[in-house]
Amino acid sequence: MVIPCNTAHASPIYDVLREKATRSHPDVQLLNMILETCGTVSSMFPNGARIGLLATKGTHAVGVYRHYFEQYPNLELLEPDASGQERVHQAIYDTTYGIKAVFPVSQKALAVLLREGKHLVERGADAIILGCTELPLALHEGVLPCPLVDPTTILARAALGAIALDKLR
Repeated sequence: MVIPCNTAHASPIYDVLREKATRSHPDVQLLNMILETCGTVSSMFPNGARIGLLATKGTHAVGVYRHYFEQYPNLELLEPDASGQERVHQAIYDTTYGIKAVFPVSQKALAVLLREGKHLVERGADAIILGCTELPLALHEGVLPCPLVDPTTILARAALGAIALDKLR
């Protein structure tokens, strides 16, 4: 099973879901999107790196990535300041220009995300995690001068790998 939402992996949510899933379906594996992402980033940068995070205010507020990054001392998490977090959040949720409201992605939302991504790069980010499922709709490899890490893609690959392993058994 997978939960394709970054914020839902905060302990108060994820731990309850994991417990209920394990109780009702003990033979089903629940993959952890954030743990999979951190593992992938750690593999990308085995000697360590500074990793930027673009996400909703909720994801930042619950500290889901900060919590999991503690398990990877070779990685340092860089987050936008409060006003940067607000701008990214609005680029996702604003009803007039946000990614969730406007298709294709509006130029305003894209400009905000690029600006905040560039700020993270200026602060030393070696890669940037797209910590909201909708962000890959706006940002793709090559738009910023560092790799972009898509947790949803990482989760999907982990699920396919788990299915393949299960079939081998």
